[in-house]
Amino acid sequence: MIRFLLPGTIASLMLPLALIRPATAGQAALPERIIVGYWHNFSNGSVLIPLAGIPDAFDVINVAFAEPTTFLGATMKFVPAPELYRDNQGFIDDVGLMKGRGKKVLISVGGANSPVQLNTASDIQNFVSSMKSIITTYGFDGVDIDLEGQSLSLQAGDNDFRSPSTAGTLNFITAIQTLLAQFPGGLLLSASPETAFVQGGAAAYTGVFGCYLPVIHALRQQLSFVHVQHYNTGSMFGRDGALYQPATADFHAAMADMLLAGFNVSAADGTIFFPPLPAEKVLIGLPASPDAAGSGFTPDSVLHAALDYLYTGKSFGGTYHLADPRGYPKFRGLMTWSINWDLFNNQAWSKSQRSYLDKIVLSEATSGGDGQGAPGERPTLRQNYPNPFNPTTIIRYSLPRTTSVSLIIFDALGQEVARLVDRVQNMGEHEVRFDGSGVASGVYFYTLRAGGMTTSKKLLLVR
Repeated sequence: MIRFLLPGTIASLMLPLALIRPATAGQAALPERIIVGYWHNFSNGSVLIPLAGIPDAFDVINVAFAEPTTFLGATMKFVPAPELYRDNQGFIDDVGLMKGRGKKVLISVGGANSPVQLNTASDIQNFVSSMKSIITTYGFDGVDIDLEGQSLSLQAGDNDFRSPSTAGTLNFITAIQTLLAQFPGGLLLSASPETAFVQGGAAAYTGVFGCYLPVIHALRQQLSFVHVQHYNTGSMFGRDGALYQPATADFHAAMADMLLAGFNVSAADGTIFFPPLPAEKVLIGLPASPDAAGSGFTPDSVLHAALDYLYTGKSFGGTYHLADPRGYPKFRGLMTWSINWDLFNNQAWSKSQRSYLDKIVLSEATSGGDGQGAPGERPTLRQNYPNPFNPTTIIRYSLPRTTSVSLIIFDALGQEVARLVDRVQNMGEHEVRFDGSGVASGVYFYTLRAGGMTTSKKLLLVR
């Protein structure tokens, strides 16, 4: 992931609250289509903002970065940017605020400037204890693996991702598994490798080429999602053996399909098949603006052609052919470097991609169903009344068709307070009463999930 430190004036931007997407802990609470964005804990010439200023288009926020205390070290540190936060508590409060809005906030490990190496048993212990401290201190929902540079590299003779022999690789896998075990309530886990580190293994499994494959394979059950960086890369071979150029629809479809369908890894004694990941765990990583990366920025028309193909199997007339001609309706979405560069470019990227992903969900939720409700309609969440309330309020909503519905109350930290509805309901108008007698005064959120859509509003209990 890119981090070029540049001198210059630090811009500060506070954005109003928009559509809120509350969620509970765990992957299942996230929307079906997500946008992951990296947030800069440093100034690099884009826009520097507190967490509270992040636009609502982003569902998962990867805080960049936790870094080793020494070069190529294993003991990790994280200090909120003093330009934004006078003390830790301010950052902790903002993490809680974002979680209250339904976001997931992860701490990203490494980055382009801070390689991490775990060479000994002591390194494993130091990594785990320091990361556990960072996660518990700041309240992060999980960890993002963004090891770059000299962090991972396959040693000579390490020829099979299923049974790696490189000490640093084995130690890192052990460290992540040990860290996850420290949090029985569960942590989100994501990975953001470069194309050479994953798809590059199809051409040569050596050095950095394919070096993430043993990590992904060993952690495939624990990983919540993988978003390979489709930028700052050269041309890459697809699973069909053809060469594809970056920033093209064929490239994005071909690179994503390698994870969605699996691919052959070039090994010393032939090839080994890397099994596919579930579609709901696969995203594409992209720059938010031409300034955000050295190469790889993709115009919306090209990106959306690739996404249409991936989601629906509808071809854009390119040369690459998906392994599954029906497409992958559960393909999870997009990652971007970065939220800050998106704001620098007036949110052009996030607004366009959020609109696209929401329409994809909507079309799936309303097309070819039972014929109830006009195409293009979506569940509507009315404002509750009264608001503020004490101790009860009525929440009203309408459904364009018969569908499975959940209506959940969350507190400001994103913890579930009450599940008011969790069943199939008929099309039409509905209302439900929330009794807040047993909860404290304060800000709450209520979330309606129906027909593949998620929408939320805020309410206030005042005694």
